[in-house]
Amino acid sequence: MKKIVHFLFAILFFLSAQGYGDELIEFSIQDLNPAALESLRKGDLEGILGLEAGDKIPFMLSMEGDVVSLSHETPPVFNLQVNRKVYMKFYKGSFLFSCDKTTWSSFNDHFKGMLDVEYGEGNVGPVKISLKNIKKGKFDGVMELDEGATVPLALSLKGNLFSFSDTVPLVHVEVSKKLYIQMLKDDVLFSLDKVTWKSAQEQFKGMLNIAFAQEEFGLLGSLSVK
Repeated sequence: MKKIVHFLFAILFFLSAQGYGDELIEFSIQDLNPAALESLRKGDLEGILGLEAGDKIPFMLSMEGDVVSLSHETPPVFNLQVNRKVYMKFYKGSFLFSCDKTTWSSFNDHFKGMLDVEYGEGNVGPVKISLKNIKKGKFDGVMELDEGATVPLALSLKGNLFSFSDTVPLVHVEVSKKLYIQMLKDDVLFSLDKVTWKSAQEQFKGMLNIAFAQEEFGLLGSLSVK
């Protein structure tokens, strides 16, 4: 029965992408299938994904870059928990968020909360190295990472719309070039020579891959961000 339902949704996704119908179709996380995820990746899917409070979205991260990469043979699985009813609208290759299907805006306009990254092991001194403590001015200075170093990081996310649920696995980041990290109260900057300092977006080039999974179907598909 579920295969029939997913087949029908695949047809609806195709018709929506072709422009049939005046209104965007609505679907839930349970309706996602390989065809839908491929349409999302290409920007062909137009519709509204409704997420219910309590929904859990399992996903895996992999990253390959010129300076840093994730060193896992098998990417760790994270569970993103939905904290309240929220809608995602996919339209013309972009997506917007809404809590009432009336006012739509970007993720940054809707999400309120804290994403923290903590150096998972071997924190220096009495204060843990984390984004939260850096912003509080509890840790500053320059960290030096040698070529070939592996850095364990713990991620935490708590917000009004989404949070990480269950136990969050450590992410191991492998450094392929000597890297310097300058910790300021208002920012964290990166350099390869301690002369030119850049933000993370400016310094790192590569591919971040986000793979979604469901128990019944295994790995469904992935979205990649450069």
